[in-house]
Amino acid sequence: MPGTLETIWAILAALYLATIAVTFVAFGRRGVPAAAALPRASVIVPIKGANPFLAANIEALARLEPFAGEVLLAVAAADDAAIPVLAPLVTRYTGRLRLLVGEAPEFANPKLRNLAKAWRAAAEDTILFLDDNVVLDAGLLRELLGALGGRTAAATAAPAGVDAQGLPAEIEAATCNGYLFRIERLLELFGGAAAFGNALALSKRALEAAGGLARLDEGPCEDNALSKALRTGGGRVTLVAIPIARRIGRRSWRDIGLRHLRWKNCAKCHDPVLFVLEPLAGGACFNLLGAFALAGWLGVSWLAGLGMSAALWYGGEALLHGRCRWPVTALTPLAWVLRDLMQPLVTLQAAFTRRVLWRGETIDMRLRRPRTGR
Repeated sequence: MPGTLETIWAILAALYLATIAVTFVAFGRRGVPAAAALPRASVIVPIKGANPFLAANIEALARLEPFAGEVLLAVAAADDAAIPVLAPLVTRYTGRLRLLVGEAPEFANPKLRNLAKAWRAAAEDTILFLDDNVVLDAGLLRELLGALGGRTAAATAAPAGVDAQGLPAEIEAATCNGYLFRIERLLELFGGAAAFGNALALSKRALEAAGGLARLDEGPCEDNALSKALRTGGGRVTLVAIPIARRIGRRSWRDIGLRHLRWKNCAKCHDPVLFVLEPLAGGACFNLLGAFALAGWLGVSWLAGLGMSAALWYGGEALLHGRCRWPVTALTPLAWVLRDLMQPLVTLQAAFTRRVLWRGETIDMRLRRPRTGR
């Protein structure tokens, strides 16, 4: 009879293999016929600062076909470094791009303060939120817009980290690719996938009926709050099978620490049960339990058990990267290991953190009292 450690590890291994299998089957599956008519849409891109990929990403969006609608570029301040980059593009693509500057001070969330003006100015009911560091292609546009309707109140795409430069950036890519994406694919089977603010399509009417942008200001993470608001009204958040390319570039160790701390605090605030359970889904817990479970099960040393457990964990991740054609460099395996070692430490730090520095602003990472209004 297997003992407690062996049983726990076997359950974790089964869940891990299930996430791998689901991702293998679902990855890249097209849900919308190529000939399907797409609705007109207002694409809203909240922008702060000029990342190295900003001009290329916005120009690709301006040139995207087939696409009917408008692209609203939202910048909070007139002195933002992004404006000199965006202004020539807006002039060149006048019929497609609009630049909107200013903030809505009634919102606590800085991203909502920035994008609120674009939300109110949007001419179309179908809204597509995009971050400025992602690359949208025609296939993904079709999947996101085509998934709306029926029970699907919002359609979203998980990020796939690309263009990572340096080890800290590789850790961010490892978090998006081998870890986050496969877990969300499994949750999608049960209607529990998260909404990702980097690519999120929804009906403006549906969100207004659920309380409008004010509902997204109830916590520090507007995408989590949006999922809750739409699901409360009986809607479903659908995760399309095609990820969106998230161009990472270069990150410092401080960047990565703050970014992971913010992600963990979002989970703590909006999904406290998942926050507590999430370390069990990481490689550190999996391989530590595996070392002793396999040692007891097979009668080998704990070091041999660790090696076998790690071979299963990282071997599965390598297969997944091959299947999904995610970038792999000489630093990638090290990034996988460091990501797994960081996860429980950042979880512990997040448990005692209430405020996080994010893009030059200190954000209160606690729920706020619900309010109404646009």
